[in-house]
Amino acid sequence: MQVIASSLALLGSSLSQELEIKLNLLIEEIVENVFNNNDKTDLCVSVSIRYTDRKQESIVISFSDNGSEFDLTSSKSQIKQTPEMLRGRGIHLIKHYAESISYKRDKNLNLLKVVIGDIK
Repeated sequence: MQVIASSLALLGSSLSQELEIKLNLLIEEIVENVFNNNDKTDLCVSVSIRYTDRKQESIVISFSDNGSEFDLTSSKSQIKQTPEMLRGRGIHLIKHYAESISYKRDKNLNLLKVVIGDIK
C-alpha cells in the first residue's frame, strides 16, 4: 500500500481535491477488499491510473489481481451490520463514487475498470 500511496501523492498535485479524495478512497477500498477476501499466498495486485481526457476531469483506474473471482458489478451494495463487523460498506462507496464500473475474468485474473470524475 505504501507504493500506491507514494504514487498517488505525485499524481494528487494535479487533481482537484474532490477527485483526489475519490481516487484515494476507491483504490484503498478495492485493494483492501482483494487482500481481505483471499487466502492465497501468491496474491498479486496491479493498479494503473490514467486520465480519460485532456481536461483531466475523469480518471480510469484499472485493477488486475489473481485472487478469487469476484464481480463487483453484480454484487449487491447492501450494507449489512452484524455485531462482528460491518459488511458491504466498501462496495457501496465504490458504486456511489464511480461513473462506471466494468469487470471481466480472464483466465485466472480479475480485471476491474473504474471511471471517476469531478462533479460539475
